[in-house]
Amino acid sequence: MNYEGHIQELFARAYIRSAMRRGGKALRLRNWEKLVPEAFTRAAEKEAFLSSMEDLAQQGILRLGWSHRRKRDKLLWAELQDPQKLFANLGKPQPEVLDDKLRNFANQLETRARTEGLATVERFFGSLSRYPGYLEQLLDIRDIEDIYTLLAHQDRPLDRFPIRSLSVQLYRDSKRLESLLELIKPLAKRLKQDDLLSDLPRRSFPVAWIVGSLQLRSGYRVILEGGNSYSPMGLSLELLQGATDLEIQSARGQQGFINILSIENKESFFSLPRMGLPFDGFVYTNGWPNSAVRQILDLLHKGGYNLYHAGDLDIEGLAILEYLHETYGTSPFGMDLVTFERYRAFGRPLLNAEIRSHRFEIYISRLAPDLKTLAQEIVTSRIGIEQEIIDYRETSHEISPGKIC
Repeated sequence: MNYEGHIQELFARAYIRSAMRRGGKALRLRNWEKLVPEAFTRAAEKEAFLSSMEDLAQQGILRLGWSHRRKRDKLLWAELQDPQKLFANLGKPQPEVLDDKLRNFANQLETRARTEGLATVERFFGSLSRYPGYLEQLLDIRDIEDIYTLLAHQDRPLDRFPIRSLSVQLYRDSKRLESLLELIKPLAKRLKQDDLLSDLPRRSFPVAWIVGSLQLRSGYRVILEGGNSYSPMGLSLELLQGATDLEIQSARGQQGFINILSIENKESFFSLPRMGLPFDGFVYTNGWPNSAVRQILDLLHKGGYNLYHAGDLDIEGLAILEYLHETYGTSPFGMDLVTFERYRAFGRPLLNAEIRSHRFEIYISRLAPDLKTLAQEIVTSRIGIEQEIIDYRETSHEISPGKIC
């Protein structure tokens, strides 16, 4: 066994997170019988191991501590003396050098994004270049470059492409994007930039779930007809992209106004259609709406239906509501200060990252006055209410006229 190389690898891995790297005391490793047990199985192996230790000490890389201060007695510890020479021996860049290189590259991309008018991308790479941890433990130069390639295409509807097709377009590698997304998700959360996650493509074929008696048409041709007032139906993006009209029949068996409720969370989506609420159709947004959900909402908005939304009473929930209001004229349902106070005791504490959500900062200034009051109370109390606890039968009076069926 190459004990000299193995010993150096052990020190290199330990150095990455050591106090020594941060300017603290020298890195010292003990219990070598446990670290390299194979070196203590036979006398010849132990001799080779100790000779390697002494060679590294002679090179000035390590300092050795023996029991009773006598060489060749029991080895108590080995202490790193020269990290630069250690990494040079291993043919690896020293972590500090690599970290500086990554930060400089991230800073260059921040400047490039600013020049190209990509505000979200600029903010991401600015945060990356100033990340307080060790960047080389998270990603490498190629990762940073590929992330920029993806985020710089934010003006394109990325989630309209199958993810592997998009990966080939961007990287000439069908699987690169999937591995990159697994890297970006935790990284965005570390950088408190998780608001950009909803704009990224997903490893799925977008489907929109809807409840209602519907007819989907392309011109005069009926593409799909069916559904009822309580069973969810999944509509693929491919099917929806060919549609020009979506008609929802009244679920209440009477002439009147047709109301549609979009719902943020799955459990509420499956339960609310059975509660006797004054709605004729229900759409599941699954948080921020994907491309298939947006296609359904586009068709409903075009058809003049009265659109409402019910979601979590927290930072993200209000941001989703404001996005839907700006895009489709959607009104809130069960999203008000009265409901918040009614369920305050069931609230969950919000994390600092949620309070400082950039997406929330964008939308909060655009909220209607009553919603802005709710938003301020959420921020002040640092409490969010998840919609699953809300009994929406107490808020049915909030419905106003919409499209006449």
